[in-house]
Amino acid sequence: MAAGKLLKPDQPFAQILSQIAARYSVTPAQLSLASLLHRSPVILPIPGTSRVTHLEENVAAAGLKIDSDQWDQLEAAAKS
Repeated sequence: MAAGKLLKPDQPFAQILSQIAARYSVTPAQLSLASLLHRSPVILPIPGTSRVTHLEENVAAAGLKIDSDQWDQLEAAAKS
């Protein structure tokens, strides 16, 4: 799942990611990190950051609670 520079705004997945992120008042990057953490207990993403605010966002992503329907919608969009 890509976010940031790799994700193009015109991709259908980008639209779903942005919609779900807005619903939970988080950034698409936070939702992407939360998705990786949700997917598997053995995955440990190591995001790079150049600002303290981004580091704080990354840490907050670990505690993000999303409804299972939203995870399913996000997974389906990522596969298409």
